[in-house]
Amino acid sequence: MAGEAIARLALEQDIPLPFTTQEPPETAERPTDLAGKFALRRGLKRSVQSTGPGPHAGLGLAVYVQATSPLRRYLDLVVHQQLRAWRQGASLLGPQEVLERVGAAMAVTSSVRQAERLARKHWTLVYLMARPGWRGAGTLVETRGLRSIVVCPELDLEARVHLREALPLNSPVPLVLRGINLVELEAHFQVET
Repeated sequence: MAGEAIARLALEQDIPLPFTTQEPPETAERPTDLAGKFALRRGLKRSVQSTGPGPHAGLGLAVYVQATSPLRRYLDLVVHQQLRAWRQGASLLGPQEVLERVGAAMAVTSSVRQAERLARKHWTLVYLMARPGWRGAGTLVETRGLRSIVVCPELDLEARVHLREALPLNSPVPLVLRGINLVELEAHFQVET
């Protein structure tokens, strides 16, 4: 809500900001099951930052600005700086200056995202290392023969498992931890029988 409100304010007050947009997925289908959502997520396009407003399909908003994490995301900080300058009546960055900051941020964004993803996975695996023989439930979201992907919501983790028999998507899959390879960031699970 904050991002939408700030975007609308920026448009009303002509405040140059880095707007975040996202094109809609190629399918109009909106699944309600976990496997369907997993497949839809793979088809989503990445969000893009620019100085021009546009819709954010993933959020279902006509306009949107990321603004809630200025300590973690540089462009959120730029938004805060622009809003503060506007409130104080100080000079604002122009659209070209905002665009330069967008370019600088985008140059490192994929590396930052990858570092965040790998750090989350690392600490999830450290958690599991302290719980040998961990047991939990997963949901089958993708199959390729008997090699399958199971999502374990409790851990926010996707695991590749070997099924002994074909199961329909969205089937519950009882998992038992068999080992962790922290160097390779891999968790090895077995389907519990």
